[in-house]
Amino acid sequence: MNILCLHIPHFVSRAMRRVMNVRGSVAVFDGGRIVCRTPDLASAGLMPGDALDRARTEFPGVTFFARDQLAEQLVWQERLDAVYSLTPQIESVQPGLAFTGLDRREALGEMVERLAACGGIAATRPLARLAMLRARPGSIAYVTDAQRDEFLAATDVGILESCGFDNNLVAKLQLFGWRSVASLLKLSRRHSRIQFGEAGEQLHDFLQQCFSDRPLPMYLPPRTKEHTHVFEDPVREPYDVVPVLELMTHGLAETLEGMRVGRVRLVARDHRCAVVHNSARVMRTPEARASVLLSALRVLCDNMLHRVAPLTELTIEFSALTTPAYIRNELFSKRQDLHTAVAAVNRRFPGTMKKVQVTAPWSAMPEERTVVEVWE
Repeated sequence: MNILCLHIPHFVSRAMRRVMNVRGSVAVFDGGRIVCRTPDLASAGLMPGDALDRARTEFPGVTFFARDQLAEQLVWQERLDAVYSLTPQIESVQPGLAFTGLDRREALGEMVERLAACGGIAATRPLARLAMLRARPGSIAYVTDAQRDEFLAATDVGILESCGFDNNLVAKLQLFGWRSVASLLKLSRRHSRIQFGEAGEQLHDFLQQCFSDRPLPMYLPPRTKEHTHVFEDPVREPYDVVPVLELMTHGLAETLEGMRVGRVRLVARDHRCAVVHNSARVMRTPEARASVLLSALRVLCDNMLHRVAPLTELTIEFSALTTPAYIRNELFSKRQDLHTAVAAVNRRFPGTMKKVQVTAPWSAMPEERTVVEVWE
């Protein structure tokens, strides 16, 4: 049974653009270095690892954001929910990369094209991932069982770096003369471990899965909460819709029971129960406050009322629900150890802490009894 490897290029920058509602060029930095950028900036020469200060100088019209992994998870969850509507078999590897079933292949192909993603279809995860790396954005590459040996022989070992393997391992493989992925199949697990260490074992297991792989798991989506209101007569004016939206939001927020909302959705239907509006917004941070959730829904509602015909049914949905991690604290704060405090002061102000050392307690001269020295 074939599987699809789905990869969204430049996902980190695209996620920040989605959360911050920015339409222009976006670059994401972490620790003073660029980690991701939108495709137009990649074409302009901005590379991951470039210094942030230099990037700001060379690209003054670009919006720079600090990396937010929580925002990435929320946007990725939105993408997984869309994939789940097409297939129940999903295995998420990391934000921007997942393996899926092929229950509705045509619809998945349309999604790949719409997201400008890269896809690879093969019988196993490693083959599908290697095929994905050969695909152009918006397209899917196929590797059949009959093409497997020829495909591995034509695949350079340098591509393994894009599969998560360290560049030092790839460089060693090339120095030892291993040029194609197929040539690495000659190595045993013992040989790989002795020659390349733990990374060699991982590479051997990865290559062996090209021929035999476990089935994809069934995906368990996060919990959602929704509420629907049916109007007696068709409405389209804000004074009819907004008060109802406020009551629905406050009522649904009271049922969260400590959970926080990562994404809100607004769905409207007409008198024929046909969906006339369906929009969602990813929260910048998971929220439980009804006022903040209502603000996000009001933005969606304002956009809806200017575009749709009279509606008879309104639904709000809270999804990507998470329970915050609680930190256990002591009821009474512990007294700081004296040596720990001295070490902390010395790190910031070296040589400033002094202590009195008794050297001659029976001396008749007071200045000979003690000596002041640096407390290290």
